[in-house]
Amino acid sequence: MSALKMMSIRLAILLFCLWGASLGHALAEPAIWSRPSPDTVLVSGELDRSSYDAYQKQADQGYRVLVLNRVSGNEFVALRIARDVVARKVAVRIEHSCIQGCARFLMLSGQSLSVDCDGVLAFGLSGFLTPPERKRAELRKFLPWWSDLKALGFDAKSADYLVWYKARYQEAQNLLAQAKAPKGWLTKGPTVKDRDDEVFNSVTGQFQKDPKAPIAVVLIDPRDLPLATISSPSQCPAQGSNTLSDKLKTLNLRPIAPGAH
Repeated sequence: MSALKMMSIRLAILLFCLWGASLGHALAEPAIWSRPSPDTVLVSGELDRSSYDAYQKQADQGYRVLVLNRVSGNEFVALRIARDVVARKVAVRIEHSCIQGCARFLMLSGQSLSVDCDGVLAFGLSGFLTPPERKRAELRKFLPWWSDLKALGFDAKSADYLVWYKARYQEAQNLLAQAKAPKGWLTKGPTVKDRDDEVFNSVTGQFQKDPKAPIAVVLIDPRDLPLATISSPSQCPAQGSNTLSDKLKTLNLRPIAPGAH
């Protein structure tokens, strides 16, 4: 095997590991869980691999309301927490912003949902874009010289990942069906084409032009949410308004129209 080919294989393995890590954990700032009142749990920050255990420490004391304040982060972690929230039959309230994993699963996991009219709700690139039956083909396309990697024993690891992904995909579908989520909720968000000129940031799990570049998102109108109670819905700021634009700048988000490239 040539040195160049071996180097490429090692690079492919590294990229695969970074990609897998971005799906499972490795977000920049861990979420902080607190209890502002005996029956309320509040979370603020980015969901990462430590977030589920931190949530459980609060949840095991019992609670009736989950407050999501400036929450974003990993979809797979959010899904795991959301499944527990569903089982507890509690209310969910959104303050300020709910992005990515928070928007995909957490905000739909309560018996009821209340949302501030000027809150920012947004999807990033979905981790569930590919159905399980097409995932192996996607991995083969992502990794060059698949036969060489298989010879190195890498195929077994990918098979384990596929089993894990299929289980999570089914869990996501079940949760969204129970929550009566709008059609296509699992895959809503920017597409791969929206990041063609961007590079992968292994720390945030996002594709960015540079570490300080705004992240592409698709905004969610709170009035489209099923079973949501919205404060002053007639006064919700329109997309492009100064109020919404200021919040998006603060959060470093770049809104795009669904399907726009």
